[in-house]
Amino acid sequence: MSNKINISIIVRANENNSQEAFDKAVNRFKKAVAKDGILREYKDRRHYIKPSAIRHQKAQELKRKKKD
Repeated sequence: MSNKINISIIVRANENNSQEAFDKAVNRFKKAVAKDGILREYKDRRHYIKPSAIRHQKAQELKRKKKD
């Protein structure tokens, strides 16, 4: 069973369909996606990681941070 996510995006130009208006819309979209953490969550969910492996990674991070 695969976990696929379909996303549809509708972009509308507000300023006479100029290229600048499109660039502003794209930048606005990128900021919104980054703020919501959508790409980070997508990358995290690409592969299943066992809970024990997650605990091991967190323990390793704590050891690394304590060294510094």
